Amino acid sequence: MIKSNSRDFERNFKRFLPQSVKALAIFLLVNRCIGYFIQKCCSRSLLGAKFNFSAVDPLVAARVYFGLWEGAEVRFYKKYVSDGDTIIELGSSIGVTLATLCSKCRIKTYIAVEASPTAGRILTETITYFPAVNIVKLDCAISYGVGATCKFQELSLTGSRLAEGENMQKGICHDVQVMQLNDIVSENIDISEKYSIDDQIALLKKSGFSFKE
Repeated sequence: MIKSNSRDFERNFKRFLPQSVKALAIFLLVNRCIGYFIQKCCSRSLLGAKFNFSAVDPLVAARVYFGLWEGAEVRFYKKYVSDGDTIIELGSSIGVTLATLCSKCRIKTYIAVEASPTAGRILTETITYFPAVNIVKLDCAISYGVGATCKFQELSLTGSRLAEGENMQKGICHDVQVMQLNDIVSENIDISEKYSIDDQIALLKKSGFSFKE
């Protein structure tokens, strides 16, 4: 799975080092020079999973390698996802969480939703590394507005968002398909499976996530 060669790099730092020392160490390790080295030496494999580091920016490659890309999401899912689960991930980005979960568990079905064309191309390649898993990739955005498409602004790999009004002039915009979460659930989750939004929210709150009422 995608994680640190130091057996959960970020967690070990939190446990044994002061915050200031941890921040300095991360600053020294997560940089473009380290990223270039990772791209050259670990281009397509990392501890049980495969990821094409050369497909992303060197800084992103270093963050992925040391477990700092989507770290909170990965830790949460690794704790609660079990064999046989069906996963819907809204905003799969380049597929780091997907690769981690598909390496750790025998996922029944993984629905990866991603509106960004740039991230989507990398995600498509990541998916090919897991042919034994039923992965459904949806190139769309989640929205409850009218219309079958919406404007999606892509400033960078980490700066993509739905665009409206003047914001559309500040970056590159694409027309992307729109889907509603209820439709994704009804089309991809068996009605006999136990599924409850309230249960999922309660689990997230128990894990320390906060929500606005």
